[in-house]
Amino acid sequence: MLVFFSARRLKPGTYDQFREAWMPEGSEMPPGTVAVYHAKNVKDENEVISFGLFDADAETVRGDESEELKRQDAIAQFVEDIPLEGVYEVVEEMRP
Repeated sequence: MLVFFSARRLKPGTYDQFREAWMPEGSEMPPGTVAVYHAKNVKDENEVISFGLFDADAETVRGDESEELKRQDAIAQFVEDIPLEGVYEVVEEMRP
């Protein structure tokens, strides 16, 4: 299983626009999607983490490269900084 993770500092007050650019209404989740989360820092609503769990390889999740680049460009206009981003392999899962 893979985790796609990004920590972003958004431009003030742009979460709704960021979210629409991240996955426009009517879009389908990528193949292999287990779950996707967006979370705002409770002390700073402009600090957002986004992560998704996927049972597919990175290329399958990302899909067409040109479409992914367009999506990333649309997102970028609402982002001030991305201090952490990457694709991670799950090596351990713990549940109660």
